[in-house]
Amino acid sequence: MTITSARWFRLLYASRAAFVLILTLAFFENVVVSDAGCIALLVYAPQHAFAVLPLVLGLIAMCKRRFAIVGLNGATLLVWAIWLFGWNVPLQSLKIRNDTAYEVRVMTYNVQRGERGLPGLLDTIAQQRPDILCVQESQDPTPKRFSFPGDALQAHLQGWHHARGGDVMTFSRFPLLSQRVWPLHDERRVLETTWQTPGGKVRVLNVHIAKSDTEKELQERNFTAFGAQIFANARRASRTRLDQLPQIETAIESDQNVPLIVAGDFNSPPRGPFYRALTSHLADAWKQGGWGNQATFPSRWPLFGIDHIFLRGARVKRAFAPRSLASDHLPLVADVVLTPSEEQFGFENFDFQGAKRTQTGVPTGNFSPRGLSFPLAPSIENAAS
Repeated sequence: MTITSARWFRLLYASRAAFVLILTLAFFENVVVSDAGCIALLVYAPQHAFAVLPLVLGLIAMCKRRFAIVGLNGATLLVWAIWLFGWNVPLQSLKIRNDTAYEVRVMTYNVQRGERGLPGLLDTIAQQRPDILCVQESQDPTPKRFSFPGDALQAHLQGWHHARGGDVMTFSRFPLLSQRVWPLHDERRVLETTWQTPGGKVRVLNVHIAKSDTEKELQERNFTAFGAQIFANARRASRTRLDQLPQIETAIESDQNVPLIVAGDFNSPPRGPFYRALTSHLADAWKQGGWGNQATFPSRWPLFGIDHIFLRGARVKRAFAPRSLASDHLPLVADVVLTPSEEQFGFENFDFQGAKRTQTGVPTGNFSPRGLSFPLAPSIENAAS
């Protein structure tokens, strides 16, 4: 065997090893049900580094015209992109692209306690024009900060209805029918609201998942000890997330007759046991209508897709994460098509801007596919300018 042949065999073996490595990682992150520290680290770590080896090997093979090895590394990168990086092509949304009935725009946004200023937040909201807005970190009553951006948003969202639970708030153009607060972890809550839309009732759960110990415990913990126990801490963080699942599932199953939207900051990527448990009950809006990777954190250089919108009894035409530096998170937006049953139409007590009801009870007239036709409150645009 010549020296040149030996080099290509080593390149081939390295490419095969990279393929097996990516398949193994995909299996552990997407199939294995475990809260072991090593698996938790893999699940919650940025996945970009895992693409370096097959990318370099593929480039070397391409330069030397070894196209079989190029193809092998291309297949490895494809597995990485789909199963680890979370690259998505929304094939399901193509089937409902022309369906414009009862379309509602939902936006979830962690506003970082308003630390980057209110005008940027208002401008971001005004640009996206949501019908339902789920806000996390709407308040920070700690003595050092004592910030309540949710109250400031409420003051500018004139004519909107709202509800609050813990550090989450939900705003909507639609009439609020009911609200309920579910305990989650420490001071975190799940805020359940039911809204009357032109397409029927819709139930919304606004969620902010606690990702680890309380802030006080983290401050008291020695940083060196924290680093030395990295696997134990990763397992504890994973267990903290999983421990909140029963409360969320209880809220989800409390009413199965109304279309459901579950939105918020889940502090979990679209893989791992926590995500799989949620998608066993619900459909991921990004999988239905989002292109590419749904990374929303940090906002300047998004690496993690930890904000999500889930659905039941509804479909998604489009999902996207618009660029904004008004918070450390990007907002996540989804255009949702409601699919309620006939008994969900109940407009007798509400006047949707003079809309007329047909014989089937479906209103016609002065309202838009994305909710009501009245514009975003002028005070928002004025405050953002």
